[in-house]
Amino acid sequence: DRGPHQNAYLKCEKCGHDLQNSLLDPAKRQWVRKHPDRVESSYQISPWDVPTYNTPKSILTQFPEYARTMDFYNFVLGLEYEDADSVFITENFRTQVQAQWKAYIEDQVEVGALMRIIFSNAVAGMDVGKICHFTVAIPQGKSMHIVYAEEIHHTQAKPAKNKIMARIAYFGVRTFCMDAGPDITLVRELTSWGWMNGVNAYAVEYVKKVGLKTYELPDDPAAEPVAKVNRTNMFSDLMKLHNTGYIQYPRRDAAPIMDVFKEQVTNVKKISREDGTGDMVEVIVKTGPDHFGHSLNYTYLAFLIASEGGRSHVVGALPGVSGVKMRDSDFDEDAEHLRDPLAAFRR
Repeated sequence: DRGPHQNAYLKCEKCGHDLQNSLLDPAKRQWVRKHPDRVESSYQISPWDVPTYNTPKSILTQFPEYARTMDFYNFVLGLEYEDADSVFITENFRTQVQAQWKAYIEDQVEVGALMRIIFSNAVAGMDVGKICHFTVAIPQGKSMHIVYAEEIHHTQAKPAKNKIMARIAYFGVRTFCMDAGPDITLVRELTSWGWMNGVNAYAVEYVKKVGLKTYELPDDPAAEPVAKVNRTNMFSDLMKLHNTGYIQYPRRDAAPIMDVFKEQVTNVKKISREDGTGDMVEVIVKTGPDHFGHSLNYTYLAFLIASEGGRSHVVGALPGVSGVKMRDSDFDEDAEHLRDPLAAFRR
């Protein structure tokens, strides 16, 4: 019971005085709406809202009981707490800017028979939906450089399949991961097309446990291309990679979509809470749209698969060959061909 917390008090942010007497007087207290323009309303209760029982001393006395500062903030103070283990540090999007943005010019590509740049080792990830969030990265040793991101609209009238295949071809993607739903048809078409054409394409199923592993690949991915992934562990590893500087991003002025990308990635948080048996478990939550967060997570999975020998199924090419024809199961022989976007540099 000894220590500086014995003299702790709640200080007014404006005048610096002790707030205890004011908190004990109901006449001096009222609820103030933070968002008065919203129809819905709710109340946030803090420990010091019951000052008779929760004195500053009693609150601080609980701090040593928690191994992590984040848990003390979450469960005692009822406040958010951000550290390198629980969030994507926002500042890193500004400081880690060595990646070179690769522009994709729509009218350069006509989807038909697809030509791929075989000497690329790019990886990609995608969050599937009515708007597919697509991310491309280039492995650089233990680092991952984000070189492209796009929101691709996917409707019944205008399916995204051909556009996504064109992106994979254009960037020379070797390993591609996407979530297993909600559009099962699109996922099946892309994984089937990928394995037919030398791209390790996986549908990702989030599971609670994968034994002692973070992810598990199928024995016969061409027949059943489903990767089982522990979402919390994968995001935890991705946060560490980002927060320790191993993910590089392009400059904002080179890629305006990075504003959306950054916002959605940082909307992914990790918190601890009790499960049904009373044990504390870590879980991933979102504080807003998080599509690019999952897209980046799938890209990281593709990065891990590629770096651990996942390219064993990639179709090779003879020395001196600049491209390999990639055959779509729905290929129309009369359709126009995709031009090699780097052909002009090879002459």
